[in-house]
This record gives sequence, structure tokens and C-alpha cells, in this order.
Amino acid sequence: MGPHDTHRCAITHGRRLPDLSRSISHARADHSAEHTPELEPIEDQIAGINGEIAVSQRKYDDAVWRGMSGAALMGEELRQQREQADEIIRALRGEQQAIRERVQKDVLRTEWAAQTDLLRCIAGNPFREITVHPSWRSETVLTLARGIDHDQALDRMPILADALEEAGCDDVDLLAHCRCPHHTRHCHALAAVLGTA
Repeated sequence: MGPHDTHRCAITHGRRLPDLSRSISHARADHSAEHTPELEPIEDQIAGINGEIAVSQRKYDDAVWRGMSGAALMGEELRQQREQADEIIRALRGEQQAIRERVQKDVLRTEWAAQTDLLRCIAGNPFREITVHPSWRSETVLTLARGIDHDQALDRMPILADALEEAGCDDVDLLAHCRCPHHTRHCHALAAVLGTA
């Protein structure tokens, strides 16, 4: 199966996966947004405001229970305190929501970039087929490639790039892909070198 077939296969099988992939990405984004440390100081502020209201409420309740003459005034002050607190808390909740939305966007951007890189690693460039010249498959290259494939030691791909270059490989795209930091076990470049693409 050639790179074009690999690309078509990846896309065909992927038709059933986008919704699931998006769901997982959004779930991770939601989790990160809800657990970001940036929310904690604001939550502490809200808790402090609610704590002050609770203290005022207890004082007012106690004044009413005791029949104190100043209870009515305390009740009016409590009402005003609640109104001010509600306004402040609404603003703070708005800040929290803005933080959540920013964190969600950052996580989704990172997730989608990683998924795009994964697809590129599996399918390669559908408009440019990689052709590995037989002379590039030196004993060193094949030994390295087989070891990477067997051990799933994809961190050795840059070493494979060096070996390919020493064997005369001048395919800039192939060498660049081998030297990129992230690979999947179904890397199209490795398959091309092994002749299994």
C-alpha cells in the first residue's frame, strides 16, 4: 500500500472518528478549564464575601431573636450588603468564565495541533509520494529501522535520519520528518524506509 493509499485509508477510517475525537478533546478542555489554578483566587474572594454575608445574617437573626431596637436598621444594612455582594460576585463569576473559555481554547488548540501532527505522521503528504532509493537502505539504515519498528523506539528516528543521510539520502522531506520530535507507531516515513508502506 502506497502513501496515497495510506492517506486514503487514514481518512476513510477517520470518518467515524472525528466526533469521538472532538468529544474527547472537549472533555479534556472542560476538565482543564474547571481545574485551572487561576480560578482559585477568585473562588477564595467569593467565599470571603459569602462569609461576610453569613456573619451579618447571624448578627441580624440574633438581634431579631433578642427583640433589639436596632434590628430593623440591621436588616436594611444586610439587604444593601447582599445587593453589593451579588453585584461583585456576578463580576467575579464573569472573570472565571472568561478564564475557563481561554483555557478551553488553549487546550483545544494544542489537542487539534497534536491530532494534525499524528495524521501527518501516519499519512504523510498525499501530494508527494516518498520514494526510497534502494541505495539508501544500507545495512546500518535497515538495522536501525527494524530496531525502531520492533522496539517502538521512535525517539531514535533522528538517528535514522543521520544514517539515511550518510547513505546518500537527499530527500529533504523524508529527512525532516525523521528529525521531527513526535512520531506514531504507524509513521509513514519508517514504513517507507522498511518498504512496508
